[in-house]
Amino acid sequence: MSFRFKQFFVDDSRCAMKVGTDGVLLGAWAKVKTDECRRIADIGAGSGLVSLMMAQRYSEAIITGIEIDPAAAEQAQANFLSSPWADRLSAECCPVQQYAPLHNGEFDMVVSNPPFFSNSLKAPDAARTAARHTDMLTLEELVNCSSVMLKEKGCFSVVLPVWEEERILCCAANFGLALNRIMRVQGRTDRPVKRLLLSFLKTTEKQTVEEDSLVLETDINVRTQAYSLLMQDFYL
Repeated sequence: MSFRFKQFFVDDSRCAMKVGTDGVLLGAWAKVKTDECRRIADIGAGSGLVSLMMAQRYSEAIITGIEIDPAAAEQAQANFLSSPWADRLSAECCPVQQYAPLHNGEFDMVVSNPPFFSNSLKAPDAARTAARHTDMLTLEELVNCSSVMLKEKGCFSVVLPVWEEERILCCAANFGLALNRIMRVQGRTDRPVKRLLLSFLKTTEKQTVEEDSLVLETDINVRTQAYSLLMQDFYL
């Protein structure tokens, strides 16, 4: 299926994980704290959605999408070549555990919409299992690789289910990352928080944490003003 945004489109027909709200939220919310952002890595790039959003937002940045599934990496590259920023986007098909040591301290920002089902029923399709479950990339490995790849004061932003909050905070502390932003996301006001958007800086300095919340809808298919404002540069 193809999804049309204001400045680009995404075909996800060959990807195990399809375009969804998690990736769109991350792509619109993640930001660097420094004035310059020259290099961005997207771990678990899938169709390339988050990479494309980063390319739109950061006009000087070179973005690398890292994807373990060959079909998804090929589709991400095709989406990149069809975008207005083809000269700044590329897809690497390899495990990030292999990629990270070769690119130590190269990136200003790392973003990830990672697999997060660690103890649930596996999908019958192997590619979908790899995209949805932590078998191929644990949360600890994700945080460690991100820290390795980041420059000092670089930023790691991730979207996760709410139940992973304590674990990622522990992992981040172990790998030299300090929380500086967090947004708690609800589908509607009468529903519990389901997703977290978290941002960490690679620093030993304690940070003042910017905390926020977001409700997506007031009714079925009726976006809240805050959600519409966050997505105004992307949704048609």
